[in-house]
Amino acid sequence: MRTATSSTYAGRFPMQDAHHIKFCHITKTAGTSIEEAGREAGFRWGRLDEEYLEQFPYPRHRLTRPSDAIWHLPLREFDVNPYENCLVFTVVRDPYTRVVSEFYCPWFGPGEPDDLTENQFNEWICRQLDAPIHHSHLCPQHRYVFGPAQERMIEVVLHFENLAREFNEFIETYRPGCRLDRHENPRRVYPSRFSADSLDRHSVDAINAFYARDFEEFGYDRR
Repeated sequence: MRTATSSTYAGRFPMQDAHHIKFCHITKTAGTSIEEAGREAGFRWGRLDEEYLEQFPYPRHRLTRPSDAIWHLPLREFDVNPYENCLVFTVVRDPYTRVVSEFYCPWFGPGEPDDLTENQFNEWICRQLDAPIHHSHLCPQHRYVFGPAQERMIEVVLHFENLAREFNEFIETYRPGCRLDRHENPRRVYPSRFSADSLDRHSVDAINAFYARDFEEFGYDRR
């Protein structure tokens, strides 16, 4: 999977076209930090672009969580791609750590996660991955990057594990003053008692199966 450099897209999207750079926010990939870095540099990314995205129809009735934030939806869910002719970037994350982060998400997780035992933590993960996913939380990341006909919908893929370096190299061509120097997560209200090391064999196998293409496309190693 190609990652960005400072000059990769300069010819196609010159610096004066910085307003054509858009961000697709996959859950639990430091998107809030990116949105805030963009805000400081004059970009409207993710939740800050909600008013624009709401102009585009999408099949809310197909979602099991109709209250899903529109800025978390894969572009393929819209009837018309709202970011057509834009340079779109996103961030992907190791599936194991992303699933653990979803467990602690106050908008999706089990509520009081650290009241649960490690067995219950693993049972929750297996139960979630055994059900069809019709919302943005836990959605496989390749569904953001590729459309229904496997067409590429997001050109620039950054990695959570090297995010500051990859983001800063990508954005400096378009807005040199825009930098990601901190990771903010104001909605994180629970301490992390469990980690990817807490995953048992059943959870690891479930993650390996459910996110098989994510491992292949984005260069993450299976256990």
